[in-house]
Amino acid sequence: MASPTLHRAIAASVATVVVACGLTSCFFAEPPPEGSEQSLAELADRIAAVDGVASVETRLQQRDAKDDPFTWDAYVEVTADGPDLAVAALVDGVVGDGVTGTTLDIDLDVPGGPGLAPVTVDPTSEVQVGLAGDLRGESTLASVDTTRYAYSAVVAPGNSFADAAAAVQPHLGTAGPTFSLHLGQATTTTSVPSSVALSPTSPAPTMLATIDAVLALDGVTGLAFTPGDVTASSRPSLDVSTYEPDPVLAVLRGAADEQADAGVARRTEFWVRKPRATTPETGWIGLPLGAPEPDDGPEPQPGDIGESPFVNEGPLAELPEQEAAVRAYVEASVAATGVPAEVETRRELCETEYGTRVVGSVVVPVFTVHDDAQGPFDAVVDGWSADGFHQAGRAMGRDYWSAPPGRPDGIESASIRGTADGLSFGVQTGCLS
Repeated sequence: MASPTLHRAIAASVATVVVACGLTSCFFAEPPPEGSEQSLAELADRIAAVDGVASVETRLQQRDAKDDPFTWDAYVEVTADGPDLAVAALVDGVVGDGVTGTTLDIDLDVPGGPGLAPVTVDPTSEVQVGLAGDLRGESTLASVDTTRYAYSAVVAPGNSFADAAAAVQPHLGTAGPTFSLHLGQATTTTSVPSSVALSPTSPAPTMLATIDAVLALDGVTGLAFTPGDVTASSRPSLDVSTYEPDPVLAVLRGAADEQADAGVARRTEFWVRKPRATTPETGWIGLPLGAPEPDDGPEPQPGDIGESPFVNEGPLAELPEQEAAVRAYVEASVAATGVPAEVETRRELCETEYGTRVVGSVVVPVFTVHDDAQGPFDAVVDGWSADGFHQAGRAMGRDYWSAPPGRPDGIESASIRGTADGLSFGVQTGCLS
């Protein structure tokens, strides 16, 4: 039976939602689904009784009080009492049908041990648990996360991105999501940890050597590499923040892009900018500055040229998991600004193919707290950069960012601009069925 403390935590989480809604005039109107609180308490009891479980924390959360008041999510965070990953199968064995009337999201934190990195997994996914098990013994990794919306690892101190990638890439499947490597510490107090997103074949060893060489240069405060997608519709990219751009540009011009040279991938684009600067130096790795964009994209397909008569007549697909993921991602960006704001999500039909996309957006009233929007703006885009996004363009005062391919949440792009009301930004998925 669950402890009184555990039951109080469950009840308190729901009560907190009710009180918060009352104070902020939000649109909370519906109670949790009938039986969900009891069902969640029973699930917590079952998990707490599993041998090897140290603690269980739970909460019920309304997905969207304004636009989707009847949909609720149940979150369960489990901590193991030791490094044995076998506890994941035991937890999975008691999950059963989940929590009545809700979508279940469950994470399991397993601490490290001698020669084993700590991991966070979804215990109900054999694939995610298996990948974490394969990687946690690699000495180049300090921690591993293979939860539903993030496959990532922190590079162990004293190791390079090339060292860590050599350990991770052989374990990645072509159909899996992008796996991101992060350095554990930011270069400065105003920067974010550098990151390299991996596919099974990208970045290649010579590109990884270039990335590590750039990171070692004086003045570099961070970088983010994103591989192109498997269809070659987007090219690889490297975004570098540095107080001294010239040495970085010299390295990138003189570097080899072996996959582009061999014709097996598009040439890597780069952006080099000073911290806080909005206009970067751009170019192509291995080519002189000012070189035109390489003509290495996919061949045009029939129907690509001219107006398309295609009309997507729907219907809109139900995408509760993607809506929750989009909302959570935008809310995390809002939190980075330090100013509260209500996030809106919506589904809309895609214009050029069948399917439905999910859009999340917000206007953060930053001027109620800050004299200008630059600090919050930087906090948001620094977070995107840390997650592997790269700036893709600018139009009508709005900056557009591309997400790394293969994100489990389906997010493909983001955009941001300052307005008279504050900071307007959002993300959207690709076309989903």
